[in-house]
Amino acid sequence: MDHTQIGQQIIDSVAQSVRESSDISVIINRTLETIHTHLHTSVTCFHVVDDTRKSYRLLGIHSTCDDDVLAQRLHTLSEHVCPFNEWPRNRQQPLVVADVQADMRAERGEKWRFWDHKQIQSIIFIPLWFGNHYEGMLTAAFASGLPQETTLLSALTAAGTYIAAALVQARMKLTIQSEQTSLYTILDQIPEGALIADAISGSIRYANEAAASLLQTSLAQLIGLPVHQFTRQPVPEHMVQGVLPPWNFFLIQALSGEIIRSKEATLVTPDGQRIVVLISCAPISVKHEKQQILTGAIILFQDITKTKNIEQHKNEFLSIASHELRTPITIIQGFADLLAHVPLEASSLNELTQSALMHIVDQSEYLTRLIDAMLDITRIEQQQLHLDRGLHDLHHLLRQVVDSQVMTTSRHQIYLTVEGLHEQEPLLGVFDKERIIQVISNLINNAVKYSPDGGEIEVGLRVVPIDRRSEKHREAWMWVKDQGMGIAPDECSRIFERFYRARVTNNSSLSGFGIGLYVTREIINRHGGRVWVESKLHEGSTFFIHLPLYASSHIVTEAAD
Repeated sequence: MDHTQIGQQIIDSVAQSVRESSDISVIINRTLETIHTHLHTSVTCFHVVDDTRKSYRLLGIHSTCDDDVLAQRLHTLSEHVCPFNEWPRNRQQPLVVADVQADMRAERGEKWRFWDHKQIQSIIFIPLWFGNHYEGMLTAAFASGLPQETTLLSALTAAGTYIAAALVQARMKLTIQSEQTSLYTILDQIPEGALIADAISGSIRYANEAAASLLQTSLAQLIGLPVHQFTRQPVPEHMVQGVLPPWNFFLIQALSGEIIRSKEATLVTPDGQRIVVLISCAPISVKHEKQQILTGAIILFQDITKTKNIEQHKNEFLSIASHELRTPITIIQGFADLLAHVPLEASSLNELTQSALMHIVDQSEYLTRLIDAMLDITRIEQQQLHLDRGLHDLHHLLRQVVDSQVMTTSRHQIYLTVEGLHEQEPLLGVFDKERIIQVISNLINNAVKYSPDGGEIEVGLRVVPIDRRSEKHREAWMWVKDQGMGIAPDECSRIFERFYRARVTNNSSLSGFGIGLYVTREIINRHGGRVWVESKLHEGSTFFIHLPLYASSHIVTEAAD
């Protein structure tokens, strides 16, 4: 058998070892035994490079020398001994020592002292490279000379390439298995359901007890089950607003490479019970040659059915309570307003009583606004905040709002700034008139509340073409600027959250529930616009609104749809 065939048999042996085991020591020992069997070596060993200690560590050895001292000498070799001290790290060609004994007789024996043995006459050192990474060295020592040295080197070099690749693959397998074990240990302990699906087969390869409990299926039945086989039945709209997708829909998306965060979905158990789950999914990939290869996807989900039912009951209660409160408040406000506006000389009420009535009117109006805000929240939560869009003049509307606000306060200077429009020039757009009045009024009221007496409040309007080649699609830029106490930068993004109030003052007289800005954001978002704030503490605040407009009346029906 020539050395080409021998090299192929060594390669086949390496490949078979990798298929049968991921244990590096098993692969190395089988390979070394194959090399010894076919090439009749006296010593065959493999050293892996240890960069941290600048040495070579013995990973496997096959020897016919029956010499424990030799094995101990070869266990750890420093980079300063032969052949490493004469071996550049970038060397990729084998090193052949044809006669170690002759070198020793030539008084250079100290150089090869680690390889000194009567059954070692010639040595071949094969550097093992995988790509640009140096793995270590394969050593084959012979008791005699090296016949057919060229073909022998070719066989060992070819085998060395596959040995290096096999070592890398085995090490990657061990790393993956270790990380997988750690991951599974963590997932086994979390209260959320967890599943991992395979990217190629689309079947479940891991499930924890929480997932099995939620799906009411045993772990044994879950493993290997294709993701797409789960029942898909939507939760009825009386449980949640709108029809939710099935839970496995998001897992399939993750298997396509998408990341899903905190999405609600429906899960149907084998007995037909429908539950709502909160889901997060992510693809799992490994890096190979600077590319991410998708291997699977993980999904975490938890049962939030009880939470959704509680939210539903809460919204229903708020809606009913708000409606029930509105009637008596309206009656109180009406009678108080009627009595308060009777001329003092024609009334039997004294001045103190009339002043008290005015306070009742003011507080009744405040309660009415609060009730309206609570109703808006329930409409938003139940996806029932509908817009009554129509074609309106935004310029005229803004002037009306500002004029109305000027009449309600004498402690602040409120004025309107218009850019790009003449004083009486209309600015037509499709929007809900009452809702936009509500938004602007709320921003001005906030500016009045948080501004010092005598402070200026600027309400601004500018029209900007979205497509400068056409005047059909335009955008209104509005702002409300005050000289108040300002908002900390880290709170600017949070003040539009429901019930959030910025920590701008210790003045407890500044009332509010953190509702107005939340409703403002939802109204503007539903118009396809956006709202934000720019502010610094003690330097005032400016609230900006960008509102899309349509200048042609034929857009009304289209926009309303």
